[in-house]
Amino acid sequence: MSERLQKEKDPRGKRESFHALNVPSSSEGAQEYTAPEITPEIAIETFCEDAREPVCDNLKRYCREWQRKKAQIIELERIILTLPIIENQISLRGLYEVMLPKMQQELRQIEWHIRRLQHCLELLEQQKIFTKPADIPGHIDVSTLKNRLDIVDVVSRWVELRQSGRTHKGRCPFHDDRSPSFVVYPENKRWWCFACSEGGDVITFVQKIRNCGFREAVVELQRL
Repeated sequence: MSERLQKEKDPRGKRESFHALNVPSSSEGAQEYTAPEITPEIAIETFCEDAREPVCDNLKRYCREWQRKKAQIIELERIILTLPIIENQISLRGLYEVMLPKMQQELRQIEWHIRRLQHCLELLEQQKIFTKPADIPGHIDVSTLKNRLDIVDVVSRWVELRQSGRTHKGRCPFHDDRSPSFVVYPENKRWWCFACSEGGDVITFVQKIRNCGFREAVVELQRL
């Protein structure tokens, strides 16, 4: 695996961020890293700008460790193939064959840490654009954006809504809705479909209706 790193200038001008290239793919039988359900909004509150540098440093360290461990495993596998098989006796080949699974497990643990750090970097990259407060040109304050938008106006672009008391109802655009089961709550700026058992805010609605990510949905809403 190459240890080359690509530098990308931080738009804030404070420091450079790093992205490891050619990060190893998971070994056969490896336990995949499952990213926790952390939204970019939560990441904004969790991560600070100073977190980027140690995350990148740790990612580079684990990538170097992966390269070293992988080379050791390849060499050990090569040596094992050259040694004779001696049944019912303790042999050098037998000892190496016992060592190999342990080294492979260590490699999988390194890969798990690499996936975890990659996920942290993704959240930090999202934080570059969706930051609080919005005092940097080109950055978006998500909370201010959601407070500014009227969720009824946004949803009405795709759903025909009718007022029903303090709510607005319509046919859900996410399933074949024959009777109105989609409800918008203007007071708390949320929506809910009783048939789908799914809901969210104005951003999650645009994500779902446009089949896009958080970043794309926020950028589209910013234009409204």
